[in-house]
Amino acid sequence: MDKALQEEIDATDRLELVHGRTEDDPDGGPPRRVVRKLRHYLRVYNPGHRKALARVLLSSHNLATCRRRYTHNSAWGLRCRFCGEQEETVSHVWLVCGGNEELVAARKSY
Repeated sequence: MDKALQEEIDATDRLELVHGRTEDDPDGGPPRRVVRKLRHYLRVYNPGHRKALARVLLSSHNLATCRRRYTHNSAWGLRCRFCGEQEETVSHVWLVCGGNEELVAARKSY
């Protein structure tokens, strides 16, 4: 069952933030894949923050990266508004994009 669940997760583009996710071994061994587990982000005390984080990870959010797909009549593949080089996804904007100075500064300060 775990293998089938992981294959379903890895097969969809919308769940890119949870593709191939691994967990640290509590015994100090190498990280391993664990499909069914209570994740650390589900222990966030504030319910609003917990829901927002889960929505981003599971691509069920209302961020501009998602809204643009519907307003531009395109399922996927819209270029990033900041750098214009890659597809605009949450992971690209939050972790990679260098096309906006404010975004880069916020990432560095975080």
